[in-house]
Amino acid sequence: MRIRPCFCARLAHMPFKGKQIGRHVLNALMALSVLSGVAQIATRSATGDTWEFDALWQPIMYVSLITAIAVCLVELVAKDRQGNVHAARMFARALVALLIFAFGFDVLFIEDTPLSSTFVFQFVCVIAYQMRNDPNLDRHNPREGGFRGAIPLSFYNLFWIFVICSVAGLVGETIVSFFRDGHWESRAGLVIGPFSPIYGMGAVLITVALNRLEERKAIVLFVVAGVVGAAFEYFAGWFWESAFGIVAWSYESQPFNIHGHTSLLMACVWGAIGLVWMKALLPQVMKLVDLIPLRARVPLTLAFTVVLLVDAILTVICMNCWYLRKLGEPIETPWQEFCAQHFGDEFMQSRFETMSMWTSLADR
Repeated sequence: MRIRPCFCARLAHMPFKGKQIGRHVLNALMALSVLSGVAQIATRSATGDTWEFDALWQPIMYVSLITAIAVCLVELVAKDRQGNVHAARMFARALVALLIFAFGFDVLFIEDTPLSSTFVFQFVCVIAYQMRNDPNLDRHNPREGGFRGAIPLSFYNLFWIFVICSVAGLVGETIVSFFRDGHWESRAGLVIGPFSPIYGMGAVLITVALNRLEERKAIVLFVVAGVVGAAFEYFAGWFWESAFGIVAWSYESQPFNIHGHTSLLMACVWGAIGLVWMKALLPQVMKLVDLIPLRARVPLTLAFTVVLLVDAILTVICMNCWYLRKLGEPIETPWQEFCAQHFGDEFMQSRFETMSMWTSLADR
């Protein structure tokens, strides 16, 4: 029996005219975001309010990022208009990584940037495009040519892997810490909701790295997972310390550690996790993902994406305001006032109970 999809889910299966409308709307939004970013930069430059950088490589990197994002957006729109949807999807994947990196760069090295909102808007547009053109929304009945690897590396699958592992990782860590320390501690990674993004992102990175290696020897999976996991752990630890002076974990007491952010032992742990994940856990997680009705997958995923994106952005803003309060900076902006009222020092210390903030460690 043919399932009749809802309006949002059938966007990719609509008659030609409907597809054209959806495509033109998304393409126009992405083009508008580029023009908006250019206008913001021009307006700020015209008022004489310039960005300040601590090192020469920072403006070079920032300009390169902005240029790469603009080029990828233009190419995505051009390839889509030419009917080369596969190439457009590749540019969309590149954009997701570039936009996440650009937003992180903003947080670390640029204060009061007008482009953060543009990056977020572009990110939502690109995700909407990815979902609209996902050929493997139903991995058991793909629309075109099947897929290579253990699972299709689509946004839909990776997003729900991230969500499930963020929740499961938080629950597991909370339970383990209770039996180890004898009391309950908050291990949350976002200001709202039961999420610990480091577990979700770790699961996503390992899935991407090992997806086409699932049938290789166990030692190959172990080594690749160990390198990817340790590199991610190092970057995450470095980011939080450099951005806000936050130390969420430290391996300085372990031999062969790298600046305390990761160590050889943790690389081995990540390697073992990668093996268990690919051989036992990923198939079970995908069974949960497949329980979402086909007709609800696009609207539900987009809705949850926006919710988590808002939560993540709010968390970064709250962390930044907490950091400024620790420095003794006066409350000057509406965001600082909002965070002081609703996400004050007491809330932040309770919510992120195992984190320590040392402002002297931040590279800002």
